[in-house]
Amino acid sequence: TEDAATTTVLNISCPLRDLGFFGEGGEGIWCLTGSETLSCHHWESAQTLCTFGYETRDKLGVEYLMGCVWNQGKLRLLAGKGGDVAVYNVD
Repeated sequence: TEDAATTTVLNISCPLRDLGFFGEGGEGIWCLTGSETLSCHHWESAQTLCTFGYETRDKLGVEYLMGCVWNQGKLRLLAGKGGDVAVYNVD
């Protein structure tokens, strides 16, 4: 059954737009929402590792969040303004 197959449930409090795995063993999940927020979670324990709310765009000086990549042992956020794209470390 679906209940028996469910291993973890995460509540990100907004409609999900995109997600991906990160970490050396893929133990983390990053989630982007339709309202331009980012949250990171440990998927097995469902623990929230970090949350970046609506104000993140203003703090970074960007208009939209595009996604995340795991690169060289770090989670990086891709964000844009107009036609420019910037890459930020997610700490």
